[in-house]
This record gives sequence, C-alpha cells and structure tokens, in this order.
Amino acid sequence: MSVICEAAYVWDVGTDDLTWLGDAAAVLKVDPRSIASNAAFSGFLDPDNLVSRYDTIVRSGETDRGDGVCYQIQYGFRPEGASGRTIWVEDTGRWYASSDGRPVRAVGVVRAINERHEREQRLAYLSRFDELTGQFNRTHLVEVAETVLANAKRYRTSGAFMIAAIDNLGIYNDRFGFDVADQVIAGVAKRLKADMRSGDVIGRYSGNKLGIILNSCTDEEMEIAARRLRAVVRNAAIETAAGPVSISISMGGVAYPRYASSVHDMMIRAQEALDKAKATGTDSYMPYRPCKERETQRQQNLKLAETIIQTLDSDQFAFALQPVIDSRTMKPAFQECLLRLDRGDGHLASAGHLIPAAERLGMMHLIDTHVLKLAIATLKARPDLVLSVNVSVGASADSGWIASLLSQTQGAPDLARRLIVEITESSAIENIEATRRFVERVHGIGARVAIDDFGAGYTSFRNLRQLDVDMVKIDGSYVSGCHESPHDLAFVRALVDLARSLGVEAVAEWVEDEDDLAVLRELGVDYLQGFILGKPTEVAQPVQISGEATVRLAG
Repeated sequence: MSVICEAAYVWDVGTDDLTWLGDAAAVLKVDPRSIASNAAFSGFLDPDNLVSRYDTIVRSGETDRGDGVCYQIQYGFRPEGASGRTIWVEDTGRWYASSDGRPVRAVGVVRAINERHEREQRLAYLSRFDELTGQFNRTHLVEVAETVLANAKRYRTSGAFMIAAIDNLGIYNDRFGFDVADQVIAGVAKRLKADMRSGDVIGRYSGNKLGIILNSCTDEEMEIAARRLRAVVRNAAIETAAGPVSISISMGGVAYPRYASSVHDMMIRAQEALDKAKATGTDSYMPYRPCKERETQRQQNLKLAETIIQTLDSDQFAFALQPVIDSRTMKPAFQECLLRLDRGDGHLASAGHLIPAAERLGMMHLIDTHVLKLAIATLKARPDLVLSVNVSVGASADSGWIASLLSQTQGAPDLARRLIVEITESSAIENIEATRRFVERVHGIGARVAIDDFGAGYTSFRNLRQLDVDMVKIDGSYVSGCHESPHDLAFVRALVDLARSLGVEAVAEWVEDEDDLAVLRELGVDYLQGFILGKPTEVAQPVQISGEATVRLAG
C-alpha cells in the first residue's frame, strides 16, 4: 500500500489504541510506534487544522444504523514537530457504534496528498489574486466591490472606488524592457497598498491599472486620498533591475453609492473620470461628476448590460463553427467558434453588437468565461473536433480565466490539446510581457495560442518571437482580393515569410475567390478560412443541465 502513499488503520475508541495495517512510516514519515494511539497521533497534527479525526467521529452527532458512518477529512500532519514540514493527509473511513450509540471503532485509510493539496491551493490563490502584484485580481476585486457597495447601501455609509493608471508605462517598456515594466507595476501596487488603511482594498484592474476601494470615504476625502496616493508614488523612485525609475500615476474616482448604485456604475464612472484626468496630463486626478448627456448614455449602457446578463443567464449564447482548411490536403484542420445568439426559433443571430458594448461596460470577462465553458463542453461532446475560440484583452490579465481553463481541463489533457485560444494582435502588443505570460500559461496547460488579425498592428519580428505563439491569422483586409493588389500581396507574402522564419503556422482569413485561393496556396500559407471554403454552420446550441453549460448538437 505504501507504493501509492496510503496506509490503513483500526482505531479502538474505548482504549484509544491505533493499529496500523501497511507501511505507515512510508506515508507519514514517523515510526508507527510513535502513533500507536489516537492521542499520540494527534500530537503530530498541525495546530491550525480545522478538523481532526477525534472530533469528526466522537462529536459527529450522526447515528450508526448498523452499517457504520462514513467520514472523510483533510488535515496537516507534522512528522518533525511544529517547526518541520507538513504532510497533507486525506483520512477516509467508517466508524461503528456500540449498543449505546457511541462510536467504538473506526476503520480507515490515510493518504498523502501533498501534490493535490498544493494544486488546489494554487488554483484557489489564482482565483483571487493577481500573480504579478500579489494583490486581488479583477474577478475578486469585483466581488469585494459588490460586498462593500451592498454594505454602504444597507448602513447608509459612503465609499470611493478609484482607478489608478501608471503614466507612460509603454515608454518604460521600450526603454528598459518588459521585465522592468512588470517590476514597476508590482512596485506601484506594493507602495499604494502600504499607504492605504487596513480596511481598504487594492487589486489589479487591467494591464497598467489598479483598482482601489476606500471604505467610509466621502467625495471630499477621496480627493485627499488621491492627492496622498499620487504623492507616495511620485516622491520616491521605484527600484527595478535596471535601477531606480521615477513614476507617476493618474487617477479617476467615483463616490458610491451617491454616484454609483451598481458595481458596473462604479467601474465605468471611475474609468470615465480617469479618462478625463489623463486628458489634462500626467500625475492628475479627476472625480466623477454627472451630466445629462452622460446619463442618457448610461441608461443605454444599462439596457445593454441587462441584455448581456440576460443572454448569459438564459444560455442564449451559442457557437456557429467555421472550418479552417489545411492548404495541403484541403480538408478541415479545425473549426473557429463564432459567437452567436440563439433566439429560440431554430436559427442563430449575430452577437457582434454585444461585444463592443461588453468591452465598453467592462463585462467581457463574463463573456470570456462563458465562451470557455461552452467551448470545453463542445469539445467533450465532439471528440472529433479541434476548436479555436476568441478571448478579449482582459483574459490575458485575468488569472481567474487561466485558473478556469486549468480546472476545466484538469485530468483531461486531450481537451486542452484540441483547443486554440485566439487573441487579437492589437491586444497582444498593448502589453507584450503580459501577453507573453498568458501564452506561456496556456501552453503549460496544453492548449495552443493564435494571434488574430495579424498585420493590423504591425507586430515586429522581436515581439512575435518573444510571444512564442503557435499560429498567426493574417488580417482578412490584406487577403481579400490580394491577387489583384501587388501591395497587399507583397504584405501577405512578408507576413507568411515572417511566420515561417519563426516556425509559426499562418492562416489566411477572408478567402473569398478561387484566384486568391490559388495565390495563397502558392505562397505556402498553412491554413485557409473563408466563405468559399466553408460558411459558419449552426452546429452547437447551448442547453442547461444541472447548472452546467453543455451542448446540444444539431443533426
């Protein structure tokens, strides 16, 4: 049994004797004679444990109806004492009662689960914290914002939500490199956190932006806090591997619930204020103030936000799949998932109008998560498919999205191998280092990454090499009609050559006629996509089963 890191035991509750069956020493790293009673065994337990075998059995309050009572707990075991390492143990068994109903005997198995525990702890950490800064990630920041806003309404208090943007971070990227830029982001977050009150909250909002929640804070106090926080960043350089770097931040904030009655209001209005502040120059601050035109726009945004939420809640988002063809065999290599709306009439409608709205309203993370969930469900339902899905720029900075991908593909490496994650070139070059880490994590899980609309952002050779993506999808505006345009054809040829030199596969989008098709195959484009090769087909529709999204396949 010790080969698989487990050992069985019998515990006589009355005498407290603990008899071990199997090699307990190999599992628990102690002499079995030192754990011959449950009391002795308990002496090795981590004092921070929330559960113990004794409490689980003796104080369970359950009744043995003749076949025993099952139990399963996890706890830390310290074979070397309080200062030594911890072995995480899963303790599973069944206890039996005497005629008076009290536990008299337990038979169980202990297993060492350190790797599983570390994996679970890592997933739990990534679901709440940003890996670079160590502060809350955006997903958890939103959860905290929901709580503080509800409390402010309930107890009739006020607070402030601010967004702090690091000024001119792109210049530091170019001058010192992306590692230094990351150190700047982490250093600013650490410095702001150190200057904040213990009850206040800071988190990674997006690439170079940090979200700040100030509890029990009036509109006037928000301005004072913004002045102080900007000064604490400005007044001392941030230490980096390239030496000290002088940094400033610009801030926008909104008082809640006075000017923000929802979390969406908080974030949108703080961003509006930040945009106004940045328009005046660096190291600036602007509070949100309402106006009629903006209120009209806000009402329109509310309707769009409601539509997006209803669409998500009712599982109306669905996929139409468009084949991407291998140029050598002219057979489908994979399918791109195109987001559609299921209106319930048997046909799918475009969801294109909702995506810009979701990006503007800060709701793309919800759609990204739903798209991932739907893609995984489709892969499970169709083992013959390889799928590519599009995600927003926010996904690359959201460790919660990566944690979701990891948890949904855990134990099923085939799912990850059949998934391609597409990010647009414009979003990829917005923060090259963040994108590089995103690509690295996706690769670590086993999936591939493609850059969509390649050529629109003029990615350099150095940047493409640094990103280490698997595939580039050449922007269709250069592909369509390229056989008639020497300039477009030359540009497509240059992009294909660039991709080939780095061992990256190239996809040509918007292939609409036979002449373009022939030219592209002659250039050596690896894959082709367009209406002439296959239109999007309505093959996957979402349904709801036990709270989990799955797919119903047509035909």
